[in-house]
Amino acid sequence: MSQSVGNTYKSKIPSFGDDSSIVEAFRLYHYGIDNYTTGSPAANSIEGNFISLSASVSAVDTKITNNTVKLISLTASPNTIVPQDNATIPLIIRGVSSQSANLLDIQSSASATLAKLTSNGSFATSGYASVGDISVGSTTSLKITIASATHKGITIKSASGQSGNLQEWQDSTGTAMSWVTDDGTFYQKGSAVGLDTIGSFFLMGA
Repeated sequence: MSQSVGNTYKSKIPSFGDDSSIVEAFRLYHYGIDNYTTGSPAANSIEGNFISLSASVSAVDTKITNNTVKLISLTASPNTIVPQDNATIPLIIRGVSSQSANLLDIQSSASATLAKLTSNGSFATSGYASVGDISVGSTTSLKITIASATHKGITIKSASGQSGNLQEWQDSTGTAMSWVTDDGTFYQKGSAVGLDTIGSFFLMGA
């Protein structure tokens, strides 16, 4: 049986008259319309906001599942990940069992890979690199800036049972022009140059 909503101020709902059911009053409050069974809930109603929120959550869930989440910065500052404390790792990228695809790809706007971290931990970049200084030169492929007078610029440590050369300097065809063997011997193809070394120096024919 219908009951009035209040005694002094009765509810006024379109198509129901003054003495409306409290149930209908709450339905109007929730859906924003009186014919909720056939009409669409008002966008700014409780139900309308629930529908919008559900659609947004579903879209986010789909993007996360398909690994297509896009974080778009709305300011000049980049998207930044800040850990909750100094003992927390800001970001971990963990491969699945038998991971074969790259763990990380850094791409251009045209989806061209500029740098990548492979599943076995190897890193490659298509451009020039700078170590110890964030400025990247345009004429030096690899620039190493030593931060301390007691630090080494480059250390090349052989593997156990090393058989390949420790270093090679090649021409554009991939032919070694000079190299350091696994035992530290330096070889050079071409003209003789001065060399002050603890190890041996050998000059190969041109």
